[in-house]
Amino acid sequence: MTLVQLSDADAAVAEERRRLRFGGGTTSRLFRRYFTVMALGTCGILLPALAIEMIFSYTEGLRTIEREQTIRADAAAARVASQIDVIETQIREVATFRGDAAVSPNPTATPSSGASSSASRRSSRSRATTTPGARPSTSRG
Repeated sequence: MTLVQLSDADAAVAEERRRLRFGGGTTSRLFRRYFTVMALGTCGILLPALAIEMIFSYTEGLRTIEREQTIRADAAAARVASQIDVIETQIREVATFRGDAAVSPNPTATPSSGASSSASRRSSRSRATTTPGARPSTSRG
């Protein structure tokens, strides 16, 4: 036996060992075929189920966001309405305090009566402050 033949025999033995160790031959082809069928079957079942679950989850999230935004919008509208009511009340109080005829809390009041009453108040105040040497009267009771 020559050195070349010896190295060829060693190479053939090494190839046979490697083939047996890694499952070469018909067993390997059969395993790959069944593995491929099972992997495709599993993916074929799971992927559509995952896609449907993702769609349902997305629509549920949209409904949740819509519901939350509606609640917040209603709360904001209630706060705005409350502020408007407070402002209206304050305007009515100021209008009543000053006696303005433009904004009257009493819908039956006429503008002329409001103007005359405020004019009479002004004139009585001006008389009291313009009288020279007059002392304000204090009542002791």
